[in-house]
Amino acid sequence: MLREECAFCLRDIPLFAGVQEDLFQHICQNTGKRHLEKGEELFRQGEPAETVFLLKEGSVKLIQFTEEGREVIVDIAGKGDVLGEENLFSVQNWPVTAIALENTRCCTISRQQLEKAVLAQPRLTMQLISYLGSKFYQALESKGELLTDTVPVRLSKLLVRLAREHGRSTPQGTVIQVQLTQQDLADMLGVSRVIVVQALKELKESGRIDKQGRYYLLKDKCF
Repeated sequence: MLREECAFCLRDIPLFAGVQEDLFQHICQNTGKRHLEKGEELFRQGEPAETVFLLKEGSVKLIQFTEEGREVIVDIAGKGDVLGEENLFSVQNWPVTAIALENTRCCTISRQQLEKAVLAQPRLTMQLISYLGSKFYQALESKGELLTDTVPVRLSKLLVRLAREHGRSTPQGTVIQVQLTQQDLADMLGVSRVIVVQALKELKESGRIDKQGRYYLLKDKCF
């Protein structure tokens, strides 16, 4: 891979900030690229997790299927996110399926190559630990909200989190740059679409959210 293409893959990925030049070059030699159309799968639940994905543009939804075959959205991943780093140092299968919500570009590196890079660079090891710790804390926080908060409150917190992770500031507020349907939000909260429609109506009437084309817009007072 050309040096410029490698820089595209690793630029703006916090996990690789401050990596030494020789290790950077080694990672570059083992990095590939993929382009997904909207609705295309990146990987499927149950498949061996042999690759780490670095999202550069677009977004994907991470879903699981219940025994009844119902789709549950576990999370949304977007630009700058890393998928598969938790599978380092152990051979596991993907616990979720990743599907592109829009046209998406990502870079790839094999699990074995990233393992070698982590072992060779203590700073990269610490950044990986920090990244995994942040994701674990977020999972615990979401579980607590599921048990204690009402649906409108949970929806508001979900939109705020998505705005912080995937938002773009505008004079009107923060636009969540991920195309989400009402059903997507319902799947993420584990409730029916009807309940989400009512919760969205309440948030809009209170002046906290709006729509800008296909995207949700959060007013500044939400933060």
